[in-house]
Amino acid sequence: MTNSLGTYGHHMDLLASVRPGNKKALFDALQGAGITKLIVEFDGCSDSGQVEAITAFAGDDTVVLPDITIEIAEADWGSPEITRSRLSIAEAIEHVGYNYLDERHDGWELDGGSYGHFVFNVAVRTITLTLNARYVDVHTSEHSF
Repeated sequence: MTNSLGTYGHHMDLLASVRPGNKKALFDALQGAGITKLIVEFDGCSDSGQVEAITAFAGDDTVVLPDITIEIAEADWGSPEITRSRLSIAEAIEHVGYNYLDERHDGWELDGGSYGHFVFNVAVRTITLTLNARYVDVHTSEHSF
Protein backbone atom coordinates (compact mmCIF):
# COMPACT_ATOMS: atom_id res chain seq x y z
CA MET A 1 0.00 0.00 0.00
CA THR A 2 1.41 3.40 -0.92
CA ASN A 3 0.61 6.56 0.95
CA SER A 4 -1.14 9.34 -0.89
CA LEU A 5 1.73 11.80 -0.36
CA GLY A 6 4.16 9.38 -2.00
CA THR A 7 1.73 8.73 -4.85
CA TYR A 8 1.20 12.47 -5.39
CA GLY A 9 4.95 13.10 -5.36
CA HIS A 10 5.56 10.30 -7.84
CA HIS A 11 2.79 11.60 -10.09
CA MET A 12 4.23 15.13 -10.03
CA ASP A 13 7.68 13.72 -10.86
CA LEU A 14 6.23 11.85 -13.86
CA LEU A 15 4.42 15.00 -15.04
CA ALA A 16 7.65 16.99 -14.77
CA SER A 17 9.50 14.36 -16.77
CA VAL A 18 7.10 14.54 -19.75
CA ARG A 19 6.70 18.33 -19.91
CA PRO A 20 9.84 19.20 -21.93
CA GLY A 21 9.11 16.65 -24.67
CA ASN A 22 5.42 17.58 -24.85
CA LYS A 23 6.27 21.28 -25.03
CA LYS A 24 8.77 20.64 -27.84
CA ALA A 25 6.32 18.48 -29.82
CA LEU A 26 3.60 21.11 -29.46
CA PHE A 27 5.82 24.06 -30.43
CA ASP A 28 7.26 22.12 -33.39
CA ALA A 29 3.71 21.47 -34.68
CA LEU A 30 2.60 25.07 -34.13
CA GLN A 31 5.69 26.46 -35.84
CA GLY A 32 5.25 24.05 -38.75
CA ALA A 33 1.68 25.31 -39.18
CA GLY A 34 2.82 28.95 -39.24
CA ILE A 35 1.24 29.79 -35.89
CA THR A 36 3.15 32.47 -33.99
CA LYS A 37 1.04 32.80 -30.83
CA LEU A 38 -1.80 31.12 -28.96
CA ILE A 39 -4.03 32.52 -26.29
CA VAL A 40 -5.75 29.83 -24.24
CA GLU A 41 -8.48 30.99 -21.84
CA PHE A 42 -9.67 28.80 -18.97
CA ASP A 43 -12.18 29.00 -16.15
CA GLY A 44 -13.01 26.79 -13.22
CA CYS A 45 -15.13 26.66 -10.08
CA SER A 46 -17.25 24.26 -8.03
CA ASP A 47 -14.85 21.35 -8.65
CA SER A 48 -14.92 21.71 -12.43
CA GLY A 49 -12.68 23.52 -14.86
CA GLN A 50 -12.25 23.77 -18.59
CA VAL A 51 -10.59 25.56 -21.43
CA GLU A 52 -13.01 28.20 -22.67
CA ALA A 53 -11.27 29.29 -25.88
CA ILE A 54 -8.12 28.76 -27.92
CA THR A 55 -7.21 31.61 -30.25
CA ALA A 56 -4.37 31.04 -32.71
CA PHE A 57 -2.45 33.80 -34.47
CA ALA A 58 -0.18 33.99 -37.50
CA GLY A 59 1.36 37.39 -36.97
CA ASP A 60 -1.53 39.74 -36.19
CA ASP A 61 -4.15 37.60 -37.94
CA THR A 62 -6.29 35.02 -36.18
CA VAL A 63 -6.17 31.62 -37.86
CA VAL A 64 -7.82 28.25 -37.48
CA LEU A 65 -5.84 25.54 -35.70
CA PRO A 66 -4.53 22.97 -38.16
CA ASP A 67 -6.26 19.60 -38.37
CA ILE A 68 -3.24 17.58 -37.29
CA THR A 69 -2.36 15.20 -34.46
CA ILE A 70 0.78 15.04 -32.39
CA GLU A 71 2.16 12.47 -30.00
CA ILE A 72 2.00 13.46 -26.34
CA ALA A 73 3.38 11.63 -23.30
CA GLU A 74 0.91 11.22 -20.47
CA ALA A 75 1.30 10.46 -16.78
CA ASP A 76 -2.04 9.15 -15.56
CA TRP A 77 -2.85 9.41 -11.87
CA GLY A 78 -2.05 6.18 -10.03
CA SER A 79 -0.07 4.67 -12.88
CA PRO A 80 3.69 4.23 -12.51
CA GLU A 81 4.13 4.22 -16.29
CA ILE A 82 4.19 6.96 -18.89
CA THR A 83 1.93 6.32 -21.86
CA ARG A 84 1.92 7.95 -25.29
CA SER A 85 -1.14 9.13 -27.20
CA ARG A 86 -1.88 10.86 -30.47
CA LEU A 87 -4.02 13.92 -29.83
CA SER A 88 -5.45 16.64 -32.01
CA ILE A 89 -3.54 19.89 -31.73
CA ALA A 90 -6.39 21.40 -29.65
CA GLU A 91 -6.39 18.42 -27.27
CA ALA A 92 -2.60 18.62 -26.96
CA ILE A 93 -2.80 22.34 -26.12
CA GLU A 94 -5.37 21.61 -23.41
CA HIS A 95 -3.32 18.69 -22.09
CA VAL A 96 -0.15 20.79 -21.79
CA GLY A 97 -2.08 23.67 -20.21
CA TYR A 98 -3.81 21.49 -17.63
CA ASN A 99 -0.47 19.96 -16.63
CA TYR A 100 1.03 23.41 -16.02
CA LEU A 101 -2.05 24.43 -14.03
CA ASP A 102 -1.76 21.30 -11.89
CA GLU A 103 1.93 21.97 -11.31
CA ARG A 104 1.59 25.62 -10.26
CA HIS A 105 -2.00 25.87 -8.97
CA ASP A 106 -3.24 22.42 -8.01
CA GLY A 107 -6.93 22.79 -7.16
CA TRP A 108 -7.40 25.80 -9.45
CA GLU A 109 -10.91 24.56 -10.24
CA LEU A 110 -12.08 24.02 -6.65
CA ASP A 111 -14.57 26.08 -4.65
CA GLY A 112 -14.66 29.63 -6.06
CA GLY A 113 -12.09 28.51 -8.58
CA SER A 114 -9.79 30.46 -10.82
CA TYR A 115 -9.74 31.83 -14.32
CA GLY A 116 -7.05 33.14 -16.59
CA HIS A 117 -5.10 32.49 -19.72
CA PHE A 118 -1.94 31.10 -21.21
CA VAL A 119 0.06 32.85 -23.90
CA PHE A 120 2.10 30.47 -26.06
CA ASN A 121 4.83 32.51 -27.80
CA VAL A 122 5.99 30.19 -30.54
CA ALA A 123 9.03 32.24 -31.69
CA VAL A 124 10.72 32.08 -28.27
CA ARG A 125 8.95 28.87 -27.16
CA THR A 126 7.60 30.21 -23.92
CA ILE A 127 4.30 29.62 -22.18
CA THR A 128 3.14 32.34 -19.81
CA LEU A 129 0.36 31.60 -17.34
CA THR A 130 -1.79 34.34 -15.81
CA LEU A 131 -4.13 33.00 -13.12
CA ASN A 132 -6.79 34.93 -11.19
CA ALA A 133 -7.90 33.10 -8.05
CA ARG A 134 -11.40 33.70 -6.71
CA TYR A 135 -11.91 33.47 -2.99
CA VAL A 136 -14.48 34.25 -0.34
CA ASP A 137 -13.30 36.25 2.61
CA VAL A 138 -15.17 36.37 5.89
CA HIS A 139 -14.45 38.80 8.72
CA THR A 140 -16.08 37.89 11.99
CA SER A 141 -16.15 39.97 15.14
CA GLU A 142 -17.61 38.98 18.46
CA HIS A 143 -17.81 41.24 21.48
CA SER A 144 -19.01 40.59 24.99
CA PHE A 145 -19.67 43.50 27.32
